[in-house]
Amino acid sequence: MKKLLFALVCALGLSSSVFAQKLPQIPIEGMPPYKIGLTAGFNASSFSASDFSSRAAFSFGVDFMLDASELIPSTYLRTGLLLQMKGASFKWDEVVKHRFPTADIKPGNIDNDGYAKAFYIEIPIHYGYVYGLTDDWALLGETGPYLAIGLGGSISNPNPNSDSYKFFGQSINYGGNQVLSSSKRFDFGWDFAVSAMYMNQHQFKIGYQFGLLNVSDDFLQNRNLSVAYSYFFE
Repeated sequence: MKKLLFALVCALGLSSSVFAQKLPQIPIEGMPPYKIGLTAGFNASSFSASDFSSRAAFSFGVDFMLDASELIPSTYLRTGLLLQMKGASFKWDEVVKHRFPTADIKPGNIDNDGYAKAFYIEIPIHYGYVYGLTDDWALLGETGPYLAIGLGGSISNPNPNSDSYKFFGQSINYGGNQVLSSSKRFDFGWDFAVSAMYMNQHQFKIGYQFGLLNVSDDFLQNRNLSVAYSYFFE
C-alpha cells in the first residue's frame, strides 16, 4: 500500500512534466523512457442503482505511459486526456415506482424506455506492472484514480411528446414530482485494468471503473466497463 501511494504521488508530478524532459533510460527491456499514443474504445456504462442497466458508449483520447522502473522494477505510470461518453438505460415506470410507490402510471402516459448519456473529460492517474511474455508480447496490470469533468449530455423525458432534459443542471419531473435530481459535473473514482502489448506499440486493454462520488443526490455512482485499443508512437 505504501508503494502504491508513493507511485501515485510521483504520477502527479511526472505527468505534468512529460513534455519537459525525458526520463533516464531504465531497464524495462524494449520499453522507451516514455510513450505517447492515441486510444479509442467501447464503453458499457451504467449507474450503481439496481433500476439502471448498461448502455453502449465510447471513449477516445491521448495516452501517456512513463517507465517507472527506477522506482520499482518493471513498473510504469500512465496518465492521459480522454473524452468519455457514459450513461445508462432504464425503464421510467420502474424509476418512478421506486421513488413514488403510489404513483398512478397508466399505459400511454409515460415514455417508458429511458436513457441517460453524459460526456466527460477524464484524466486517469495509474500505476502498473509489466510482465514480459515473449520478445514481442507483454502483459500489463494497472490501477489508480481518475478525475472527470462533465461537459454535457441529455436524459430522456418520461412525459410523452416532450423534449429531453439536460443531463447536468436540470432535475427530472413526472406527475408533479421530482423523480431524478440534477447531475453534478465533477466525478472521481477508481480504475482497474489489464492489457496486452504487442511490439511496444499496440495495446489491447480491458478495464472497469468504480465512481466514488454520487453523480446526483439520488446516490447514483458511475460504473463503466471498457475495452480499448491504443497505438503508441515510436
